[in-house]
Amino acid sequence: VFVQGLLVCDAGGEVVQRTVLEPEVVQLCRSVAQSRGWTVLSYTDGDRVISNRADPQTDRLRPLQEPAVEVGGVDGVAVHKMLFLCSSEEEDAVRSELAAEISDRASLTVAIAGMVEVLPF
Repeated sequence: VFVQGLLVCDAGGEVVQRTVLEPEVVQLCRSVAQSRGWTVLSYTDGDRVISNRADPQTDRLRPLQEPAVEVGGVDGVAVHKMLFLCSSEEEDAVRSELAAEISDRASLTVAIAGMVEVLPF
């Protein structure tokens, strides 16, 4: 089980269940991040984490033993979840703004302070 149950593989490594965000939600998240100057990470197939930009905040993932963060695009890539990096003080504002943009197309949560997650239903 990977990415909080959004990708489930059997003992042989074959995918048995996969839940991804709609491509429109992924592009919306990246667009919002770009316009606001926020860092957003895309958790994709192949155990990859792709950031919209280089940012030292991604070092916060190291203790979580996440894959190394790459910088790049995600066009045509299945994305399981998006993770916005912010300070604890900015968290409520980031979450509120994302909720207004995303509406009922995905779920928002915060599991770790300063990390707002966008998840498929």
